[in-house]
Amino acid sequence: MATKRPSAMLKKVLKLADTANENRIELALALCELEEAKSVSVADLVRTRPRERRKLYYLLDVGKWLRPAGQPMSRYAEIGWTKLAILAEHSRNHPGKVSARKGLTYAEQCTAKELPAVLDGAPLPQKGKKSHHSIHLRLTRDSTRSSKPPCSSTEQRDPRRVEGSPTRRTL
Repeated sequence: MATKRPSAMLKKVLKLADTANENRIELALALCELEEAKSVSVADLVRTRPRERRKLYYLLDVGKWLRPAGQPMSRYAEIGWTKLAILAEHSRNHPGKVSARKGLTYAEQCTAKELPAVLDGAPLPQKGKKSHHSIHLRLTRDSTRSSKPPCSSTEQRDPRRVEGSPTRRTL
């Protein structure tokens, strides 16, 4: 790849940052390229866009991880930048544990919620098989009453008093 002038790279990054919802993967790679040029740091860019600070650093991390992976952009686009951010963070925290190619394969086969567990060694979820079950309980008024009477025969029950709360007098 031909080396671009720093100003041209910065213009490219700024243009991609304006349309980041469409070109996040391109922006991630451009941020990585800008950081490697060392003429303008990403920190300088972040100062001009403080509201996008977190996103830009996530994308820089993704770009650093994607650059050596060398896969087609269409594959990255299908996986999505959220899963790519999870893969980048995992490879930074656990270098060499999972190869880039294997991590991308895992990302294609599971959801973003399941991916961290799979990267840590959990089995891949099976398609069509539920990983959890939900139980719906319906409580009726009769099922919530206790078997004890609310008060003994010698006590009078105050209708304004809620069970379990201290007695209060209202005027």
